[in-house]
Order: sequence, then C-alpha cells, then structure tokens
Amino acid sequence: MSSAYWYVIFLPGYNRSDYCPAPRGNPFNVLFNTEMLVSCPRDTIMREWYSVHSNRTSVFELAKWEPNGKLSLLTELNLNERRNNLEGLIIPAVLVMNDQFTEMGVDGNISGLCGKILLEVTRNTNFSFAIVKRVQAHGRYKSKRNAWTGAVGELVANRAEFAIAYVSMSSSRLNAVDFTLPFILSSFSLYIKEPDIVSIEWSNYFQTFSHELWIAIIMLILTAPLLLVFIMIVTGERNMRLLISDCYFQMWGIICQQGLVEFPQRSSLRLAYISLFITSMVFSAAYSAALISFLTDVMHNLPFLSLEEFVKDGTYKLIVPKDSLEYDVFANSQKPLAKKVMSLMKDEESLPLTALEGFVQLCSQHKLALYISTEVENLLNPEIPCNVARIHIGHIDSISMMWKKKSQFLQIINHYVFKLMTNGVIKRLKVNYKQKKYTRKVGVSSIQVWSVIPILLFLKISIVLSVCVLIAEKLYFARQRKKLVKSKKEKVSKK
Repeated sequence: MSSAYWYVIFLPGYNRSDYCPAPRGNPFNVLFNTEMLVSCPRDTIMREWYSVHSNRTSVFELAKWEPNGKLSLLTELNLNERRNNLEGLIIPAVLVMNDQFTEMGVDGNISGLCGKILLEVTRNTNFSFAIVKRVQAHGRYKSKRNAWTGAVGELVANRAEFAIAYVSMSSSRLNAVDFTLPFILSSFSLYIKEPDIVSIEWSNYFQTFSHELWIAIIMLILTAPLLLVFIMIVTGERNMRLLISDCYFQMWGIICQQGLVEFPQRSSLRLAYISLFITSMVFSAAYSAALISFLTDVMHNLPFLSLEEFVKDGTYKLIVPKDSLEYDVFANSQKPLAKKVMSLMKDEESLPLTALEGFVQLCSQHKLALYISTEVENLLNPEIPCNVARIHIGHIDSISMMWKKKSQFLQIINHYVFKLMTNGVIKRLKVNYKQKKYTRKVGVSSIQVWSVIPILLFLKISIVLSVCVLIAEKLYFARQRKKLVKSKKEKVSKK
C-alpha cells in the first residue's frame, strides 16, 4: 500500500460509522508512509489515512471542497511535518556489539556518537526501540551460503527494523538494505606501523627560502664586495687586487656573523658595512627559524604509497575487520588489482573481529597492513598501542545508519536527520564527543646519522677548504720571502 498514491471515494450506502470519517482498525492495511486520500459521502472534507500502529488508522484532515467547486488546503504542513509523531511506537532493533561509534553501558543505555544521535532522533519523532538481537559485525554477503551475516542478515530476515551502528555504505548493501542520510563522509586508508627510521631530506636545508630569494642573496654576496671596493678606490685606496680579495673575505665573515678586524673611519664605508651586518642578521635569523621548521617536519621512509606499490612490494600481509565492508571491497571485486590484494590477505579465521583488534595486531606483528576507514582510526587513535603511518588510498567512505529495505519509517527518520544536520545539532554532538577523547602521546623519533650528513658534509668541506687556503697562503708567502731574500742578496752583491 505504500508504493503508490491512493484516492478512495466511499459511495453512499456504506456504514459511515465503520469506515468514514474514522475507520475502525486498519481496513486497508495502510502503513506509516502510505499516501492515501479519502472522501466520504456527502462530506466536503478530504482526509489523509495512514497508520502508526498496525491495528489502528490515523486520520488527518487535509483539504476541503468549497461550494464553488474549488479545493482549498486546510494546512500548510508538508507530509513529514504532518506525520511527525510515532506515538511512542517501539521499533525492534539489532545492536552491533563491535561498532566503534556505539557503546553499551552497564545499565543498558546506549551511548557513543551513534547512540547520542539516535537518542536525539527518537526524542524528536517520539519512538523508542527494543533490542531484539545482538551481533558481532555489520555483516557481509557470503556467496557460498547465499546469505548475509551480521546486522545486515537480521534486517534482510525481517527480524529487526534498523541497526544500532554506524555502517559504511556500499552498492551490495544497498541492494539488501536502506540507509539514512550519511552522518560522516570519510575515506579508506592503509595503515602500517610507523617505521623507526626517520629521514630528513637534503633539500630541506635549501627549502627555507624560495628560488628567487636564494638568487637575490647570491647576487648580494657577489656584488656587495665590488661596491665596497669602488667606495675604497674613490676614497684613496689603489691596490685593487688586494681590495677585492679582502672585501670578499670580509663579506663571507659578515654572512657567518663575524666582526671586522678594523672598522673603517669613512662614513660611507660605515653605512655600507652596517647595512650588510643588518641584512646578514635578518637573513641568519630567518634562515634559522625556517630551517628548524623544516627539520622538525619528520619524514618517514614508507615502503609503499599506494595499493599498486603495496602489491608490488609483496612483503606485507593485509588485515581487515572480519565480516566487514573492507573485506567485501576486495573479495567480491573482479578487478585484477583487487584479486592481487586478496592474495596478500590473511586467512579469514585470523582476521580481527574489530578495528581496535586490528590495530593491536598491527602493532604486535611484523609487516602487517590494516585497511580501515580514516574516521575509525581518528576515533580509536587514543587506544592504538603504537604510532601508525597512514597511506591514503582514495576510496570514499559514507557512514550512516542502516534500516530494513523499504522501511515505512525511513522517510520521517531522514527528514529529522536532515533537520538535525541543518540546525547544527549533529555537528555539536560530534564536537562534544571528540572533545572527550584524549590525544595519545607520541614518542620522540630518533634521528639517524644519514639525516645529518649534509651538516657533516658542509663542515668537512669547510675544513678541507680552510686547510687548502692555509697551504696556499704558506706556499705563497714562502715564495715571496725567497724572492725578497734573493733580491736583497743581489743588491748586496752589486754594492
């Protein structure tokens, strides 16, 4: 009766006390979402019939025929606003025990993010629920048995109207059950235990400034000494070769925050040197701050960055929660990549029952990868016993509540879920729930020798260059002394 629109006209002669305007029982077996208009004999009122309880028909006066033949509406409320009360109806539900978004207290009360939103919906629509079955998993389709397991199986078998859990939506599940509007939009990712080896890229030492700024600094180092030489020549210095070498050494000393042996007396030179010192100080401070920022952004050497690389690596085993959508993503797919991924999946008997058990396995065993929703990892993060690294896969995850296929109450539930979303109630519940979670302390990662090789290399080059310059100076001055001694001897011999 809920799959079409009905207009029922009672002809004169029917017992009005049994049918019109208020029927006894539910003679047409109408449902809550049935859209039926009824006209009674010699009555100008058109009424809407539907039922909340299966043995009773609810009546709503919707429109009226005017004497001039026009039909006028008696209400401006839409369908969902007219049927906004489930009159305390008790709806059977199945509880998923291992759902990360649902918690069951010792007193039997439902809590967690899913529980809080569900209680808000029940309060707005005036219904309650009775848990008729408790299952361990959301459920998946098993082709060998030609049946669904878990909560999906209970809904397909009509033993419950909806599942108390947040469930990921998939095309296979949509063929068996219906879903509310999504509460959470997330994505699936691969998680592995965070590698111990930390890598700092050599390029980080040069990423502190842009290419344009580095070019400007190099040009300043090359041209500033020439400007100093020009000023010195104008003021009376004549040995250009010595001036150029001295000014370049002075410029390098200023860049390295070294002082001058002798500060010049000329005002023009003083202004030039003061400008260079201030520029060098600003450059050094900015570089130090930016370098610390880049070096503290720790990079881990991950063995793979995609599913294709995961399959190509072949050294890791894959785990997912048992009887979950994550398993179906690969098990029921005909794509070549999915079949290769399934070859790396652990035996079904060895798979964890929950996502938290999966993270415990991940931390305790060697070379395991867990495929799970990013939102689930965010929720469980404080309880994960080790640091994990996320590898973004890109598969979208839409999380919502699951109802029986073609449920008569799904439309009104979606209406109030949408109202809670637009009014910010669900967003506030999410924020309040996440604020109760504490942040797990992350241990300090050790830095390997390879990460500081650039600094050691620069130091080694500086030492070698200094020794070479020292040797060159010694040889040069020794040669000059020999020439000086030889010239003195020649002068003495001539006398």
